[in-house]
Amino acid sequence: MKRQTSIMGVLAVLLGTLPASPARASDRSTVIKGIDIVGVPSAQVSDLLRVLGLKEGMQVPYIRLSEAVVQPAEARLAGTGRFREVSVRPTTFIGGDEDGATYLSISVIDRSVEIRSKPRFQGHRELPKPVQAFFSERVRGLGAFRETLLPSDRDRLEGLAEAHAAELEAALREAADPMIRSRAAQTMGFHPDARHARRLLQEALLDPDSGMRRDVARALQPLVERQIGREPIPLEPFLALIRFPEPADRMNATSMLLTIARQREGRDRLFREAGAPLLAMARLKHPGERALALEALQALSQAPAPESWERYREIWEKATAQRFSP
Repeated sequence: MKRQTSIMGVLAVLLGTLPASPARASDRSTVIKGIDIVGVPSAQVSDLLRVLGLKEGMQVPYIRLSEAVVQPAEARLAGTGRFREVSVRPTTFIGGDEDGATYLSISVIDRSVEIRSKPRFQGHRELPKPVQAFFSERVRGLGAFRETLLPSDRDRLEGLAEAHAAELEAALREAADPMIRSRAAQTMGFHPDARHARRLLQEALLDPDSGMRRDVARALQPLVERQIGREPIPLEPFLALIRFPEPADRMNATSMLLTIARQREGRDRLFREAGAPLLAMARLKHPGERALALEALQALSQAPAPESWERYREIWEKATAQRFSP
């Protein structure tokens, strides 16, 4: 399922969630303002764009963006036989300075590259019936997160998480259906033992399903915030997630790294190990990814004021005695 993403106060509309105005959608065109390709060396990007037949400045009607751009690009990438996974994610901005602009985030995983994610799930697990009933009665498309539920529903979900913890943990770890795993994760995010819930969701953060990873990250963020200063937060799941090819994974990992950076312990290690993927992210054309990466680089490098990308690269290369290679 594709979800909406709000970036920098502008309504960024993922493909398939256009404003409810048929006339506007059919009349207007979008301009492909930026194309990011992640997963291949920078020297190969131009050749891949020629294969795809894409270029910045193309104009496409909103209603034909999928059939004219997204589907052909994914088919051509798959047709090369070179990649194990491919995805093309358009983000179209409505309103603000970027009104009418679409940014394409193209992610590929070469067959020779291993991504650190959990194996595919095989178990047949269902949610506990009271949890199923709660989602059927009270939860709509926005999911069961702290910012989407009424206080009374949060209290009810906390009680369900505590009463059915063992069944929910089994569903989270074993269910073959990603929707079951997602709802188990959302529910466990309300468990009264925040430390236990955080550890459980951190284990699930590298799920093979991209939608599940987004939901786990969203449920995990407030738990990480609550644990800051109480105990060290393990960095490994977030450092792994920021290297995933999906834009949402990079942005969610960066948001949590920014939260973790509030505690001094581990900040130097964070900068050393997350610096390279953040530097690469800060060179992307997508304005949301670029701005978030620059914010994280400032926080982790402890720069007193925003610096240029070149300056962050110099600071990281000095701290690691390495050369940044995109």
